[in-house]
Amino acid sequence: MKIALVENFGSDFFKARLRYAKFLKEKGEDVFVIVPNDGFVSQIEAEGIKVIAVGSNIRGKNLKNKFDYAKKLKQIFKEQHFDLIHFYRLQPNIRYICSGIIHQGKGY
Repeated sequence: MKIALVENFGSDFFKARLRYAKFLKEKGEDVFVIVPNDGFVSQIEAEGIKVIAVGSNIRGKNLKNKFDYAKKLKQIFKEQHFDLIHFYRLQPNIRYICSGIIHQGKGY
């Protein structure tokens, strides 16, 4: 199974979610981590996990940045054809559920 784990911050993924990604990989899953390029990409890759870095700045309160990030994620999902996508954090989950409803049936 091809799995994407999406986290808002590379540092949070590295500190709190890396063990889960390694567990899935040890079980034979094809695991990808999608994080902003915030300085932790190489550290996550050094642990043997595939990383897709997104250059968007989602840390600020600028709503445009958040929409740009969601747009880039949609493009990644369309290209990669993941079997399972797991988002961390409640606020992004709400946004992406709404995004999924809006784009339902678009072929990704």
